[in-house]
Amino acid sequence: MEHSKKAWVALALGTGATVLSMCIGLSLLQRVRGEHTDSEEYLWITANGDALGLPLAQSKLFTSYLKGYEGGGSPHAEEFQRILHDARAEEMFADLAQVGPEGARLYGLCGLKALRSMQLTHYMSLAAADERRVALINGCSLYVQRVHEAIQNPRVWAVCEKLSAASLPNRALQSDDPARRR
Repeated sequence: MEHSKKAWVALALGTGATVLSMCIGLSLLQRVRGEHTDSEEYLWITANGDALGLPLAQSKLFTSYLKGYEGGGSPHAEEFQRILHDARAEEMFADLAQVGPEGARLYGLCGLKALRSMQLTHYMSLAAADERRVALINGCSLYVQRVHEAIQNPRVWAVCEKLSAASLPNRALQSDDPARRR
């Protein structure tokens, strides 16, 4: 069965919206029943129901490559890959790491790490002071942490490595191209 890329994107977005709707519905059901209504995850989901539909530069979440999308990665993972292959990738990731929303900041740091950028240390120090909450989605698991905690979380860097490996086969996190370093 052959489908166009547009059809796959629509299917991926629909699947993502369905999964997020299920999470919200389950959280609301728990609230009605008086269970776990004050968890970080519940509070984040109810405040950010539209998060999956935002472009990477506005992202409030950081997702793994395969997030339940048939035939490929999440829209954020696909956008991350496009940036990683762009001639201005280091500049674009630095912008995300400096001024981006919480999820975009993590994608920016991940991209700088994948490119082995000399700027990574500077942007990690900015993130180390970031108190905002970010959702980390890996498969069906959702965790909410402050950005400064997330950058110390090995799961974030494992997701980053997978995102980069999916983007740059045989080069992820090991580029020695001096033009990529500044």
